[in-house]
Amino acid sequence: MSSTEEKINSDPFCLHIIYYSDVHGRFLSKNHKKGDKPSLGLDRLSTYVKKLRQNGKNILLIDNGDTIQGTPLVDLHDFNTPSGKKHNHPINIVHDELGVDCFIVGNHEFNFGIRHLNQIRRNSKIPWLAANILKKGSNKTYFEPFRIFKFNGLKIGVLGLVTDYVSRWESTETIQGIEFKNVIDTAQTIIPQLNRKCDFLIVSYHGGLKKNPITNEKWTVVNSNENQALELWELFPEINLLLTGHQHRSLVYQPEKAKKATIIQPSCFAKCWAHIRLTTDTIAKSSLKKTEKTTFTITPKIIDSQDIPPDPIFGKILKPHQKYVDTILNMPLGSVDNSFVINDPLKDVWINKHPLIQWVNNLICETTGIDISGSPLLDSNLKGMKGKIKIKDILRYFFFQDTICVLKINGKILRSALEQAAGFFWLITGENGKKEIDINPDWRRYKILSYNYDMWDGINYGFDIRKPVGNRLVWLKYMKKEIRDNQELYVAVTSFRSGGAFYTMFSPELIVQDFPVKITDLMANDLLKKQHLTINPIQNFKIIY
Repeated sequence: MSSTEEKINSDPFCLHIIYYSDVHGRFLSKNHKKGDKPSLGLDRLSTYVKKLRQNGKNILLIDNGDTIQGTPLVDLHDFNTPSGKKHNHPINIVHDELGVDCFIVGNHEFNFGIRHLNQIRRNSKIPWLAANILKKGSNKTYFEPFRIFKFNGLKIGVLGLVTDYVSRWESTETIQGIEFKNVIDTAQTIIPQLNRKCDFLIVSYHGGLKKNPITNEKWTVVNSNENQALELWELFPEINLLLTGHQHRSLVYQPEKAKKATIIQPSCFAKCWAHIRLTTDTIAKSSLKKTEKTTFTITPKIIDSQDIPPDPIFGKILKPHQKYVDTILNMPLGSVDNSFVINDPLKDVWINKHPLIQWVNNLICETTGIDISGSPLLDSNLKGMKGKIKIKDILRYFFFQDTICVLKINGKILRSALEQAAGFFWLITGENGKKEIDINPDWRRYKILSYNYDMWDGINYGFDIRKPVGNRLVWLKYMKKEIRDNQELYVAVTSFRSGGAFYTMFSPELIVQDFPVKITDLMANDLLKKQHLTINPIQNFKIIY
């Protein structure tokens, strides 16, 4: 080894690991009125990273997934249109501009289908990692399982994993040709061999935690394998740094126990990102014995993006895409009457059927030919619709790219699903001492999980909120007759719900037919055809409190 190389390898070393998760297409910050919260984007991360690079810092930049769904800029990119063929997908442009080193595939990446994803990937210049996604019928991974990055003689391994619940949420068409292996089973196979190849092991997992490891607060209402970060943390001491996401929470956990990984989650929507300083005093590899490993110091923190100014270059490089998208968004469809407004979701939607819920359920039934359907209000902050409606209003209301599936179930399964939905409500004591209805604290830990509370049509049912959770369904009828446990039923639900999302009594095995049309397309086409909507909701359920 030359004297110059020896000096480089023996100097103190620092690697800046930066990662973000669940951006959902928030690439550009938008202008906001005084007093409003700023609209955030990855253009702020660009400013932050460029400053580090200008100062000569070693950087490893990771995108932890759920990036190509969530805003029109990414949702409306269609490779089958002239503009789509002409322009590279925005995520690739953003990755290039940021200098992202690897991309962990998230669950929402599959919303548009595997063909769409493959087209984006073909134009990407960086590795896409997901060790637990296999080519169907083989042991070969569909994406790269891991990548080892070298910095100053050190080998930094990054293993990519995604929650294997994707197969429960997506239709068979969108994930055709691939299968999802259990996260823990995959880790057991790969981590021991990968650990021998690198000096520092990062697991970047697009999944979350069942509970807060600091407070022990439950983070999942249903005990499932959707979020297995804590299992990874417990079972694999080889992991040095565990990057998580999917839950849209913010967490930094450095355990006092030796040989336990640091766990991080940096919120969502470009609000934050994680910056981890990885330092070591000496990395003279030639002086280490084969059995010795370099000792690292991990210093993590969450960076609040609103404190960082946007990089104006982002707006320039994405301007052609934004112009194309704005043309589509502003396409007029028709109008709705004033009843489509939501003032108070509790009173207007959850305990009384709202015209928007009725409209979506009607469209699901008309499309499938099934007379029992269920759908939720996706976000408790939605204000509904009013007056003249454009495509952007439809996408703002039903912002997930859900399609429709038909399930063959029995009365017992439907009863179980409704009992779970009844757990959405809670009783509190008001100022006057009377009981008032509210949302169950388990359903509103960091936001109201309204997307998991379905309202059904085609059946009549009642919830008595005065009773304990699990015993609140007091009647359930179909065609004016009480539904029997063994009665065969066909129900139509969103593709998200059909695979068992939050409702474990549902599963892909119960799907008898996929309808790969987006619910947003049904809404837009229906309004364009009718020009004006007046929907009279059917109050087929009652909340007793």
